[in-house]
Amino acid sequence: MKKLLLILLFLPIIGFGQLTFNFMHNGLNREYIYYAPANLPADAPLVFVAHGFKGSAQDIMNYCGMNTIADQNNFAVCYPQGTTDSNGDNFWNVGYNFHAGVTVDDVDFIVSLASYLQSTYQLNILNTFFTGMSNGGDLSYLLACEGPNIFRAFAPVAGTIFPNGLTNNICSPIVPVPMFETHGRNDNVTLIQGDPYDQYWGPYLSIDTIIDFWVAQNYLTNLVIDTFPNFNNPNKITISYKYSSPNTDNEVWLYTHKSGHNWGDDGDMVIEQEIWDFFSQMSFSPEALCDSININNISLNTSINPNLISFELETYFISLQSIGYAGFVLLNNNEDTVAFENINTSGNVFTIGPMLTENRTLDLIQTINLPFTGSLHLIEGYFAGNATTKCIFPFSISVTGSEEMYNTKKLLEVKDALGRDVTKNTTKKNQPLLYIYDDGTVDKKIITE
Repeated sequence: MKKLLLILLFLPIIGFGQLTFNFMHNGLNREYIYYAPANLPADAPLVFVAHGFKGSAQDIMNYCGMNTIADQNNFAVCYPQGTTDSNGDNFWNVGYNFHAGVTVDDVDFIVSLASYLQSTYQLNILNTFFTGMSNGGDLSYLLACEGPNIFRAFAPVAGTIFPNGLTNNICSPIVPVPMFETHGRNDNVTLIQGDPYDQYWGPYLSIDTIIDFWVAQNYLTNLVIDTFPNFNNPNKITISYKYSSPNTDNEVWLYTHKSGHNWGDDGDMVIEQEIWDFFSQMSFSPEALCDSININNISLNTSINPNLISFELETYFISLQSIGYAGFVLLNNNEDTVAFENINTSGNVFTIGPMLTENRTLDLIQTINLPFTGSLHLIEGYFAGNATTKCIFPFSISVTGSEEMYNTKKLLEVKDALGRDVTKNTTKKNQPLLYIYDDGTVDKKIITE
């Protein structure tokens, strides 16, 4: 009987074409709907969509239109289900007055579920996003303020921030994140001007205050205001406010419309398409990650068997995301493997993280003629048997013991705009950094993650 119960626990509940799964978290049997387009490629983005108060995962999937956008753009969608309060209402625990004393940890539930889905379905760990309606929008802000940076960007709809739901009543994000709020100017549930004296939900912030906060967090300086005319109803014009800066890829958007507390503006604008456009623009590309990695001090040691190639690995990205179980493989120009990392002799087989410097060693398995040129492949999952090439670096060795990089230059130091040395502990996000190289050149870069 116990075996039968265990099997039933992990079987999906199937209904009308969708899959509803169970997920155990903190002793609670949580539910979620997972949707993936046919033939979804590995490393696809993942978008979470959270329902509103008294709503459900099924409800918001039925009306938000995100599955159609997913089909068109090849990303997976998760619709998590909240828990039920003492009144029988589904909710997310974001700090409402009448949920005082409730201990359900929805932030950790969502983070745990996201990590599980990323691993189970080989989804992109850098491009996972979160949106939600009303109470789900409130959860978006709570995750942005207190989550461990597992989501690249957020797009709350008709949401707000409840200070009573925050630790010490303060939003303290680990890193600045892109934010896109959509809100009705006639919303009579979550007032766009906020309400510090609300006795039912509890005090909550105005949308202007929230947008100003995220603009400041991201050091954004430019603002473009535009409109979406509604040809079906000229009185329902949506106004867009887009904040940006030449020093960062992060942006903050605000759309306001004349409708009330709903998904979109009931007009010509398709909000789910706008949300995906925002997520797509804010996506973290493999090129950006690879540009934040340096390969230095390459050397060849022929005095031992097998011959060894060693090099220094430096990373300059700040994101808490990392490249798991990563290893290196060296290919010649014919794309034959000539050297690889050996799990028995390698040092760090678990992760390549932010702001690190470490030495890596390759076992040479073929005789190479000097000078040698080829390509060094950084492979995620190399030491876990689930390999995906993340970065490819040009690679050169001229003589035994040489220290050069084919067609590249060696980084000597990094300084901020005031000439101070930059280290892992002093790096400033979204601030100009000066990368000084051994050939006398200086590159200006902005670290956004």
